[in-house]
Amino acid sequence: MMMPIVDAVLAEVIDADYDPLMLAEVGAYETEKDKPKQLNRTTSGESSEKNYKAAPLPSRSCSVRSEDVAKQRAQRTLSKSLYLSVAFAANIGGTATLTSAGPNLILKFVVEEFYGGLPPIDYASWLVFSTPGVVISVFVVWAAFQILYRNMGAVGLETKGHAAKKVINKKYDELGPISFHEFAVLVMLASLVLLWMFRDPHFARGWATFFGDVKPKDATAALFVVFFLFVIPSDPRKVGSCSTLLTWDVVQKRLPWGVVLLRGGGFAMAEATNVSGLSRWMGHHLSSFGFLSPQYIILVVSVIVAFITEVVSNSATATIFLPIMAQLATDLHMNPLMIIVPVALSCSFAFMLPVGTPANAIVSSHANISPAEMILPGLVVKCICIGIMLVSINTIGVVIFDLNNFPTWAEDMDGNGTLVNMLNRTLAISGH
Repeated sequence: MMMPIVDAVLAEVIDADYDPLMLAEVGAYETEKDKPKQLNRTTSGESSEKNYKAAPLPSRSCSVRSEDVAKQRAQRTLSKSLYLSVAFAANIGGTATLTSAGPNLILKFVVEEFYGGLPPIDYASWLVFSTPGVVISVFVVWAAFQILYRNMGAVGLETKGHAAKKVINKKYDELGPISFHEFAVLVMLASLVLLWMFRDPHFARGWATFFGDVKPKDATAALFVVFFLFVIPSDPRKVGSCSTLLTWDVVQKRLPWGVVLLRGGGFAMAEATNVSGLSRWMGHHLSSFGFLSPQYIILVVSVIVAFITEVVSNSATATIFLPIMAQLATDLHMNPLMIIVPVALSCSFAFMLPVGTPANAIVSSHANISPAEMILPGLVVKCICIGIMLVSINTIGVVIFDLNNFPTWAEDMDGNGTLVNMLNRTLAISGH
């Protein structure tokens, strides 16, 4: 969605004659206009003296060429910084809510399946916990980009900064007035967010408690809103002759079915990790690192996961590590949220390679940004996000999730895990 806007801004800021996609390519300015002008060949009647006097002309052309190269490098730096900022902001912003990133959804799944949904993690509490860190991370990353790409205004690009605002205002004016279709979808989205926030908040009685023993989940609210999208007409003045807010043709063509299968496969893998006993087995073996302080364990695990997610899907990384880390925390008599929350967030901190996240891949392909050009800024942003995340989990997280105390719901899981482990050992000894 942001790529066309960035393209338009670059085309206006840099030069209307330049194609923004061309600006995003290395060495894309090898045109006849950029090449040094060559001297015309002299006729046979001209003397060598005249040829010698004409020699300074190429020197001036080379000077112009040098200025063009410097300008093109600055333009390349500007375009690269804008495109990377879009990708990194998408990854950082994805950690703000439980439904905006795959690792967050898997975290919610682990909490519900392993602990019966008893931990104080819901849409509202997660939003309160993550929003300050996301906002701070965005501003710190912006400041870091000012340092990393400080030379992008060296050739006068700073004088055209007002052009970006003009392009954005122009695109906004082209949208026109909001239609009933757009307003209705906005209302449905706001309703869904409110249903998620007040389904079962731990600070008040949620609407899910009205159903007795049946406990609706977040998927219930989502399907409820989707039902109305298929029922409400897109134009109330043409009821019966117009389409609804959402049609099956649109869903069939535009819904990323691969993402649905990937998320479902991740949930199945997480359940298999728990049922098979793999998470308990690895958690028990990793508990030998209990001599380390909890803060050091969190730091080491977060860094390891943050680098693994560069080459492995963030959902797959969360699927593998979250059950194991939950068992490790239980064995070390730590609040499981103290470890699994940083691990889930670290799974989204893939900034160094195009294969890390879909946002990285889209930007890298669109702007022709090589992996080598992403490593340095990606590493800087990764370190910033990990640092801010660790501060958040030890400040806001302690208050919201009560991380300094070992909860009763984790004690129940600890007892069940020990019982299953003893049963497995008994069966192995008896030969069954």
